[in-house]
Amino acid sequence: SLPSLPSGRARTNCSRCQQNLNLQTAVKVLYVFSILLMVAVTVLAALVFKKVDSISKDVSSAQTYYEKQLVSLQEDLQGLDEKTTGNCSLCQETGELGQEISKLQEELEEIQKMLLVQEILLDRTSQTHNLLSSTTTQITGEVDDCSFSIRRVNESLERFLAQVGGWRAATSRLEESLKGLAREGSEVGAAVRRMNFSLGQTSERIGALVRSIQGRLGLAARQAAQNSESMHDLVLQVMGLQLQLDNISSVLDEHEENMKDLSYHHRYAQNRTAERFQSLEGLMASHQTEISTIFANINATDSHVHSMLRYLDEVRISCTLGFHAHAEELYYLNKSLGSVRGTTELLREGYGLLSARLDFDIRNLSLVMEEMKGVDARHGEVLKNVTILRG
Repeated sequence: SLPSLPSGRARTNCSRCQQNLNLQTAVKVLYVFSILLMVAVTVLAALVFKKVDSISKDVSSAQTYYEKQLVSLQEDLQGLDEKTTGNCSLCQETGELGQEISKLQEELEEIQKMLLVQEILLDRTSQTHNLLSSTTTQITGEVDDCSFSIRRVNESLERFLAQVGGWRAATSRLEESLKGLAREGSEVGAAVRRMNFSLGQTSERIGALVRSIQGRLGLAARQAAQNSESMHDLVLQVMGLQLQLDNISSVLDEHEENMKDLSYHHRYAQNRTAERFQSLEGLMASHQTEISTIFANINATDSHVHSMLRYLDEVRISCTLGFHAHAEELYYLNKSLGSVRGTTELLREGYGLLSARLDFDIRNLSLVMEEMKGVDARHGEVLKNVTILRG
């Protein structure tokens, strides 16, 4: 069962690594989308403010131009009032001009009101831009926090992978040591079996020798009673048997020492195996705690990323609503600018008509002045004639 453990852990680690890679790719895509959204908001705000600045410049230049034209018209009308105080037709024309000037002033007041409305719209647009910029900075901060969390998760995953590699190396070393212990145990068992076999053979040989010695002693005793000459041979045989018994006892002592050595090595191998298993259990317990902490960190990071995604969805919805409101404001601003352009065209046409009428009235006034000069000359001659007649 031990060799199947690393493969199961490797499969679990591979699934976790795949999930972490998917999470990293999703966060990277979200980060790129937020950057593109910020760039689009910045470009749109820049274009809007550029357009509004150009419109405000055009309106201010048109206002100053028409104010200058009105001031010049008022000065010309004042000069005409001074010159034509005695002419009723000119008074009527100046009254009409005054009415037209009042109309122009009313139109200018309407334009000023429209400019005030546009300034209010510009203030709203600036507020919207400030809100978008603050939201963009907040999104940037959240994205930075998310990237920092992702870096921490990557570092923890790298440490976890390094620990997994260490665990695999330790597991491989443990498997090698277990295989070595198994080989040593098999060798010890084979040696014990050989020792038991040799002891069995030795005991059988000793029993056979003892039985043969007993038979020979009985035979020798019987032959001693019969033949005293064979006593010398029997003594020699007994001495040979004694030597064989001494050799057998030395072999048995050697086998006993070997058995003691084998039992000592077996106990040492058992103690060493128990110590290795205890150290391995402690190492596995520490690795289990580290894995649980890493999984807890991954779950916390996952929940944080999900909350970030929800917050980004809310920000996206609010930005979309702000964009729609801003688009509506720009639409109404374009409509108001179109109406302002129409009124400016009407004012230009009215100014052209007024300038043409003023030129015509000035020419008429010059003719009237020449006629009045002729009348004054004739009156002077008549007065001279009257004075001459009186004299």
